[in-house]
Parts: sequence; structure tokens; C-alpha cells
Amino acid sequence: MASDQSLPPPDSLVDLLKKFTTLHQPAFAEATVSCIISRGGPQLFDFPGHVMFFGLDYRNDNPGTAFSISFSDCLPISLLYKVHPDVKEMLQASDDKYNSVADFDKATMEHFAGLIRVVFQANGCLYIQNIPIRNNPKGDAANRANWRSDLQFAVDNGLVAKDVAGTVQMGKIVKQGSHWKWVSLTGRS
Repeated sequence: MASDQSLPPPDSLVDLLKKFTTLHQPAFAEATVSCIISRGGPQLFDFPGHVMFFGLDYRNDNPGTAFSISFSDCLPISLLYKVHPDVKEMLQASDDKYNSVADFDKATMEHFAGLIRVVFQANGCLYIQNIPIRNNPKGDAANRANWRSDLQFAVDNGLVAKDVAGTVQMGKIVKQGSHWKWVSLTGRS
């Protein structure tokens, strides 16, 4: 549970979870694609029947390092419902939006393979995102095998990628005064 500090109130925890997942979205998306590739690739993957699930534990109030990852995997929805019945109602309530986004992405995105729901569960709070997956990802299962450890390293160290003038740079979120700010690890931002 909360290791560095006591757990914030539920509304604050959900807001922090949203900030954290947004900051680490490239790392979570890469892990999701890698998990799908390790399961045979997007052409064979049952997108509507699976979710990418991340179990998170609160650590601190820094949006870049707020949570640690306790679990990550692509799960059949039926298994997720058995293990986390609290997720079922939320996922079912989002079915229309999921189908609408999947239809739109299929019609507008080149090489669209499917849309996967990504569920983040942190200390009783849930947050769902959808990630579109293309049918032509780079890399095979062998070079994607370490996706869990790569994700864990990025999250544990608070490594946050950001586009700076057309170049992706790695940085961290640091507190400056009363605000959190992204700071480049290269010193250029």
C-alpha cells in the first residue's frame, strides 16, 4: 500500500493517477504493444476480449513517481472480472465509447489492428484508457520480451519522455516551489 506517505483522499488519488498515466503514456503504450506482440501479434489478438491491466500502488505525491507497478499483463476480460469484479461495471459502462472509438480509428487510422482497453487500478481507484494498435509494429516477440522490466525501470525511476522542439528527450518531474515541472535529463528543455 502507501509506502512513503499516507494515502491521499480518493479524488486526489484519481487525479494523481490520471497525471501519472498521462506522463508515462509512451511507456505504458510500448509495454501494451510488446505484450500483444508476445501473445502472437496484433493480427491474431482478440482486442474486444482482452484488457491490458496495470496494478499500481501509491508511493508519493510526485506525478512522475507516484505509483509503483505491482502487476502488468494482457488478460482475458472474463478472468479480469473474476479477479477484479469491481472493474466489470466500469468496463461495461464504457462499451459504447470503446466501440465508437474503435470504429472511428478503423475508418481513419492507417494499419489499424484494434483498440485495447487499458485498466489502471491503484489502491481501489480505477482509470481506463484506450490504446489503438497498428498491425505493423516494429520488433518481434524476442526483442520485446523484457517489456515488464523496461516499464518497471522507467516508472521506478520516474523517467518521462517529452517532445522538445521535435526531439524526444527523457526527463523527470521535480518540485519547483509549489508546482511540479518536467526537467530534461540532458539539461536542455
